[in-house]
Amino acid sequence: GRWVVYSGLSKGKRILWRVPIEGGEPTPITERAAESPSISPDGKWIACIYHEDDLNASRTIAIIPFEGGAPVQRLSLPVPSYRKYRFFHWSPDGKALEYIHTQDQISNVWQQPLNGGPAVPVTNFVGSILLDFRRSPDGRQLLCLRSYNEREVVVIQRPSW
Repeated sequence: GRWVVYSGLSKGKRILWRVPIEGGEPTPITERAAESPSISPDGKWIACIYHEDDLNASRTIAIIPFEGGAPVQRLSLPVPSYRKYRFFHWSPDGKALEYIHTQDQISNVWQQPLNGGPAVPVTNFVGSILLDFRRSPDGRQLLCLRSYNEREVVVIQRPSW
């Protein structure tokens, strides 16, 4: 609650910055291209989309110290094709990242533990695209913004005049 963390341009690339909530000079957190920061519940870590060299390079999710520095962990999470920006959030306990995973036009929230364990599904939707999700402040409820793709077959006949 004492800082604002954001991504902004520096020398032609987007990096992470932080500025005190009371105001002051922003200070860089990353040297490499990064965007879409998400602060852990305990305030010690930042998860972000991390690029090796620039925004066109391959990207991973990196966990970096709040004070800045090199990533302490990197994750390869499946990025939904319709999401260019953040599609993940910290779990309420800060021990995992929760993310949108879309397969065969069906999206669900999955949880990737940071201890290296396998990802596990959090939701079991059977027919929608998940656009976004958030946890309630106590972590017990999950709000999901879903979109349905309805299709209808219509037969059009030419009149026989």
